[in-house]
Amino acid sequence: MGKATLQLELSNAAGADLNDFLRIELFSATSSTHTENNTRVQRNITVNGIEAAGAGTVYKLVLTPSNYRLVQFFITLADGHTLAQKVAFPVDPARVVAIQAPTFAGLDPRVQTVLAQSEIPRFQAPGSGFLQGWIFTKPLTCFRDSKPVYSTSLQSQRRLRCAMAPPAWITTTA
Repeated sequence: MGKATLQLELSNAAGADLNDFLRIELFSATSSTHTENNTRVQRNITVNGIEAAGAGTVYKLVLTPSNYRLVQFFITLADGHTLAQKVAFPVDPARVVAIQAPTFAGLDPRVQTVLAQSEIPRFQAPGSGFLQGWIFTKPLTCFRDSKPVYSTSLQSQRRLRCAMAPPAWITTTA
């Protein structure tokens, strides 16, 4: 069996260097091979000497940083080849302590259009019709000056708010 190389370029969701402790795991899809490595990484890391047969061996790659959500996907490594992969890590919602969201008028016009035309059954207006436009930015305003205010499900509210806000708006714990 030959060897392959994996080159990873790692960033956070905003595109900055990951700069975190990282566990790298490779699980072979065709054998019981499991490779694991723990290291501190800024942005780029190369893993050499990974077993690979001829045209390719399929692995599940699991990347687990300390301060971000894990990312996992399948890769094919071929004997004598190097696979270069860019990976962006999403924010860990459990670490979010604040979001500084813009007003509806401060959003990109394309985002305003999507919100103004939304028809999501889950978000019904009192009486009838759908909640649309600026109303979707209202829940985010509770993050501006204080800790988040959660009404029903803490986890689903946190996921919803984190998913709606670009990374630059999110403040996380260290």
